[in-house]
Amino acid sequence: MVKDLRTFINDLKQSSPERLIKVEREVDPSSELSALLMKLSKKYNYPVILFERVKGTRFPVICNLLASIKNVAIALGTTEDRINEEFRKREEKPLPLKEVSNGPVKDVVLLGDEVDLKCFPQIIHHEKDGGPYITTGVMIIKNPDTQTYNVGCYRLMIKDKKRMAVHLNEVHHAYHIYTSYEERFQPMDVAIVIGHHPAFLLGSCCQTPLGIDELKVCAGILGEPLEIVKCETVDLHVPAYSEIVIEGRIPPNIRVEEGPFGEITGLYSPVLKTPLIEVSAITMREDAIFHNLYTPSPDHFIWDGMGRMSRLYKLVKQVVPTVKEVYLPPSGAPFTCVIALKKMRETDPKDAILATFIGDHLVKYCIVIDEDVNIFDEGEVFHAVVTRLNPDEGLFSLKRCSGNPIDPIATQGYTIKGKIPYIVTKVGIDATKPLSGFPEDAKPKGVKVNV
Repeated sequence: MVKDLRTFINDLKQSSPERLIKVEREVDPSSELSALLMKLSKKYNYPVILFERVKGTRFPVICNLLASIKNVAIALGTTEDRINEEFRKREEKPLPLKEVSNGPVKDVVLLGDEVDLKCFPQIIHHEKDGGPYITTGVMIIKNPDTQTYNVGCYRLMIKDKKRMAVHLNEVHHAYHIYTSYEERFQPMDVAIVIGHHPAFLLGSCCQTPLGIDELKVCAGILGEPLEIVKCETVDLHVPAYSEIVIEGRIPPNIRVEEGPFGEITGLYSPVLKTPLIEVSAITMREDAIFHNLYTPSPDHFIWDGMGRMSRLYKLVKQVVPTVKEVYLPPSGAPFTCVIALKKMRETDPKDAILATFIGDHLVKYCIVIDEDVNIFDEGEVFHAVVTRLNPDEGLFSLKRCSGNPIDPIATQGYTIKGKIPYIVTKVGIDATKPLSGFPEDAKPKGVKVNV
């Protein structure tokens, strides 16, 4: 059986039926839907929720697919303690693409005047958002130099029936690829997938080198060859078992207002000038399910974080081979990274921190701990900081580093071509014990302690 959103829902029903909640009454997408998700998040309650009746649309809406580590374990077919390891293993083994002539995503094909983005749930995620947003759009584009597929998830602001503003950050490969089309004075074909298996979604946020075919990487994370079907109006292929696909083009040298939007930080991002997608077709299943992500929430942290953690682990391992694990804690997302390592040299923690700062523009606080500290327990990490950090030796800052526009304290800098966002100061924290002379851990007699 081909893995898709429906197979995951069935897996969830069988393994953890209590984690799937159906809301049968009608909800308002401009207020109630996101408010309910926020209230549950405040209570640290993250079930997968299927809103069966959403005002103004025929589409049911599913949320919180990746809001818990247990869901990720189900999606990857592993245990919760082996998620990062399994993800890294699959990421290293891309799988083939299998082109098919048809698929469920072609049940309904809308072209020309039939195209209407207003048919989808018009979800207002936060009170002062600039308009309705699609927050789970996995955008597929083609690198004009290598003809390989690039895949990533970017927020999409619905402007009208056939236009969306897309937020492409300058540090992402998609922005680089788009500027390549602009330099050729050519539009860029795009296809946006809404709704698929969570493993495919995790694959869409892998941070692979530019030029790697990321659809094949998504297949690797999914754990099986990916069946793809040709688009109707653009020169791209999309997963045949998607729920919904939006086809279109981004014309060169056009920018429109996008925002404000309540970002992963829980704060509003400013109004920006971003590229515009002109929609040419919509294809979908007959009974398509619309996938939505509420920010900020673990749903966002985990989806965004899996690929980043994998990439950082590999980068740090190049300079500190004894690294044990890398973790982006939800409480510090997306700006905080914790690294656990077996310290062999006093300089290992600083080397790990510098590799992290170079490797991820979002990380501005990096904490290094010893391997005896549970990296996934924020209480243990904080205890290591307050008992093992020597501020005179283990605390340092780097000024004028690359930042991100969603960071409320980032400032703008300049390049030879003008302004470019953004600049921040980054802080490294060595919370490891010195190699000698540190007090021994106090442990009860006769109790086996697992670390």
